Amino acid sequence: MLDNITVHDVILRLNNREKGVSALVGDNKDGWGTKIAWNPIESFKPNSEDPFVVADEFDKFVSAQKSLNRLVIGFITYDFGCLLQEVDLTSEDVLNLPGIHAYSYENWIEFSESGMSITGNSPEFADGVSELLKRDVSPTPKNLYKDTLSPIDSKSNYLDSFNKLKTYIKDGDVYQVNLSQWFEGSTDRSGKQIFSSLSSVSNSNFQAYIELGGKEILSFSPERFISVRDNKISTMPIKGTRPRGSSEQEDKFVADELYGNEKEKAELDMIIDLSRNDLGKICTPGSVKVSERRTISYHPTIIDAHGKVEGTLLDNVNSVQALISMMPGGSITGCPKRSAIEIIDSLETKRRGIYTGSIFVVTPSGKLDSNIAIRTMTKIADKLYLPVGGGIVYDSNGNSEYEETLLKAKSILSLR
Repeated sequence: MLDNITVHDVILRLNNREKGVSALVGDNKDGWGTKIAWNPIESFKPNSEDPFVVADEFDKFVSAQKSLNRLVIGFITYDFGCLLQEVDLTSEDVLNLPGIHAYSYENWIEFSESGMSITGNSPEFADGVSELLKRDVSPTPKNLYKDTLSPIDSKSNYLDSFNKLKTYIKDGDVYQVNLSQWFEGSTDRSGKQIFSSLSSVSNSNFQAYIELGGKEILSFSPERFISVRDNKISTMPIKGTRPRGSSEQEDKFVADELYGNEKEKAELDMIIDLSRNDLGKICTPGSVKVSERRTISYHPTIIDAHGKVEGTLLDNVNSVQALISMMPGGSITGCPKRSAIEIIDSLETKRRGIYTGSIFVVTPSGKLDSNIAIRTMTKIADKLYLPVGGGIVYDSNGNSEYEETLLKAKSILSLR
């Protein structure tokens, strides 16, 4: 029977006895695998308000958990990444999330092609899993939203921000900036129901569900941020998005158009160069290389393009320090990074929170994997918040960019 159990069979049976739930969903070959854990043994609590001190405390926390053979899952917000770039944000903080959040687990469940396996040394956990699987499953709802998520701002306001941004680009202040807008709605479903319903039909490799203090993160990201195995690091920025066709022939036409689009190519090239720059600061000289210049990926409702940059970490840089040093990711800020962050703060009225931050996992063996938290919702009580954005360059068109944000929102909301 255990061979047929999925992560969704587990997550839909969890109740109030299981606290601090974290779930990751993705394949084991190209993604971060699928695992779920609850009732963490410890959680990260910083003792300082200085972001650099907090980052150091976080590094020590993860190191201590690894030495105890524990699994660590958590996130770093975009806003905290901005503080690490020494940019003080002025926009409104609606979500009020911690800058860094992390749980450590002694017991968890992993899923693979051969079935479900329990990791840990606690007989009580194994007994608890057996009891859990006997519970009635929470039914999959037909309607996920009470009020469907929609933009909180008008198209004219988005275009006004877009035009201001184009002026910054024309004046040479930046070359590219990621501009986002917010979608908000409400639901009478649980975050676990929404996540399971959307996740079960998404083939994104970096999906995550995290609950903390009455707030829930639901991420359906297709984008890896950094992966570190031993001392090898890689990052895979995504730039360029198109809607799927209605047939294989239409898909090929769309993919060919995306691949041949000079604007999208230039946009990805800029971010690849920024990624090479970021890796160059923490990698051994001469080890950073572009292993994939432009690769097309297919998802349930969209097609996108990504690159891949790899390197070898310096001897005095560990995986957590590498993650911290790269925040926030260049694919969702722009370049130059600091100038892009300052302009984003001046144009976007709300702080991004987890959106365009990073969700990560660190295994007891020391392997780190992380996503860029795009296509990511935050649920607080019955409210859902979904920022969506895209990269703007000199020859971007405002109407097209606005429509792309709608497409990306639809790629999440219409998965079912």
